[in-house]
Amino acid sequence: MYSARLNRLKKRRAIWLKVHLWLGLSMGLLLSVIGITGSISVFYQELDQWFNPGVLSVVPDPRGTLAYKPLQDILDAATTVAKPSDQRSGIQYPRVEDSTYGIGYIRPANADNGTPETWVSIRVNPYTAQVTGIRTFPLAAGLPPGLIDFIAVLHYRLLLDDFWGGSIVGFLGIFGIFSALTGMILWWPLTNRWRQAFTFKKSTNQKRINFDIHKIAGFYSCIVLIAVLLSGIYMNFNAKFVGLVQAVSPKTNQTPVVKLGAPNTRIGLAKAAQIAEDAYPEGEFKWMADDTGNGLYLFSRQGVASTSRFWAERIISVEAQTGRIVDVRDATTRKTAGETFLDWQWPLHSGKAFGWTGRILVFLSGLVLPILFITGVIRWLQKRKAKRFAH
Repeated sequence: MYSARLNRLKKRRAIWLKVHLWLGLSMGLLLSVIGITGSISVFYQELDQWFNPGVLSVVPDPRGTLAYKPLQDILDAATTVAKPSDQRSGIQYPRVEDSTYGIGYIRPANADNGTPETWVSIRVNPYTAQVTGIRTFPLAAGLPPGLIDFIAVLHYRLLLDDFWGGSIVGFLGIFGIFSALTGMILWWPLTNRWRQAFTFKKSTNQKRINFDIHKIAGFYSCIVLIAVLLSGIYMNFNAKFVGLVQAVSPKTNQTPVVKLGAPNTRIGLAKAAQIAEDAYPEGEFKWMADDTGNGLYLFSRQGVASTSRFWAERIISVEAQTGRIVDVRDATTRKTAGETFLDWQWPLHSGKAFGWTGRILVFLSGLVLPILFITGVIRWLQKRKAKRFAH
């Protein structure tokens, strides 16, 4: 009976092996590109500042006596160089004491000169409120300026436009999860040889070494890989992903309903930021979203120790017309299970949820993808060669 059961399992395993093989051969190369660029992107901000010191870096006061200029001064400085058609979208706070503000704008496409819709980041010195430079980032398909931006766009949309590139990368994430799961099915020891399943077998046989590298690398990275791939699907298929979560958890991400007023009746981003900071002073601002179209300003304060030691962020929503705080979200506020699940997606994808430990794990998981692809291809070629000799 044991032998009959083992034979049935082996037949099923042969089917899963074919699925795993063709998923790897058809998707592995692109997944490897996404993995390598994702590993580099884990350190995107640090590398970006290192490659662009004149625009993204400033010299802080060595005595520590200089303070940041008021936010309104920073916004006014950016306004002086922005085009009248630019629509401000948000603000990135200085990452560290020697970095700049990033005031983000969406610049509409210009049919007359063929310029596509562009994201513009105007960088401003936080200590002097002087513009240090302007960076542009085309939102259409094509090559972005700068090495780090090139790597980032290659990672999340393969240098294509947002729809096609984002969709392809999203589907690659889905197939990548299936590949990881089928790999785990194949890893599972049918004869209960668990020690062999968890370790390298001492051998000088190149085929065996290649097989063990593929098996062990896949097993030990599986959980992190699935988490990173799933969060990538969330970002590329956001509306559909959130819709599925809402089907299970209906009250997830309910946006507060506020009355929309004319633009000139709104209190302004700087005043709203002060209201948010006065009400919730713990932590530091990291980003702000300008009037989002639903009458709200959004503020992220990070490093809020009283919330969670894994991802200490608090999101504050301020009504643009009245300055009333209408929503606060963090690990301590009452949330649906769906909201908690969604809140974890970006921190898990970037590795920032667990500090340097998380970032290193995500960095290594990206490098595992090309290792799995290369060892998988070698294994496939070895089997093909063996079959030819057998005939």
